[in-house]
Amino acid sequence: MEDCGHTVTCGEHEECYVRRSVGTVGNVLYESGCISRQVCKQLSQIGGKRSTGRHKRAFVNCLQCCNSQFCNKHLCTKQPVISNHIECFACNDVLVPEHCTNTVLCGLDQLCRALEADLSIPDKNYCVRCCNKNYCNPKLCGFLSQAKPVMTVKPQDRIVLPNDKVELQCLIAHIDGLPFNITWTHQNSNKIVTTPPIQLMSESQILDMTITKAHYGYWTCSARNQNGVVNATAKIQPPVPGR
Repeated sequence: MEDCGHTVTCGEHEECYVRRSVGTVGNVLYESGCISRQVCKQLSQIGGKRSTGRHKRAFVNCLQCCNSQFCNKHLCTKQPVISNHIECFACNDVLVPEHCTNTVLCGLDQLCRALEADLSIPDKNYCVRCCNKNYCNPKLCGFLSQAKPVMTVKPQDRIVLPNDKVELQCLIAHIDGLPFNITWTHQNSNKIVTTPPIQLMSESQILDMTITKAHYGYWTCSARNQNGVVNATAKIQPPVPGR
């Protein structure tokens, strides 16, 4: 399986597999891809039999399945040899890096690379990045890899009385490979930072509070990841007398 240079994405009820068979002249053949979980379970219990695929006269002596990313590379083989080489996705002129399905084995002292270019501006590259782990380069220059946190729900201004119960929400979209952290800050009506009058839990996206005078002012949610920070502020204030 070392010379397979293509990847596929399996369906919801599928998993990766490798089937090894021996041809009529003793040659070893490998077949890999996606297979139904139920089918794999049934076939792996049967044991050796004639192949029903392209090589119908070959004798199948191994069928193994697994259910994690890139997991079938060494199925039905001897223990893999530890190598200093890394494997990378390799494609030319794809619109989205995540659409690349071809792979290549790098030479010693080589890294995976991604290059993003604006075709409307010849000879100008605006993203060139490298990484040093297997299959690490599809997300290097993709749109999502450069995105700041995406705030799907922002805290809203409120006019409330003491003892009213208020919920402030600051919801952040989950983007694979881009962890984020959230902090809240409180300023009084004069925009002076104060100690928040409630206990803030780590990474709180929702604040529940019972209003006192100390809660009035400006509440700012800040979401930060490796690409930057986004902020949203809500003002909590009492009703204006006479209105």
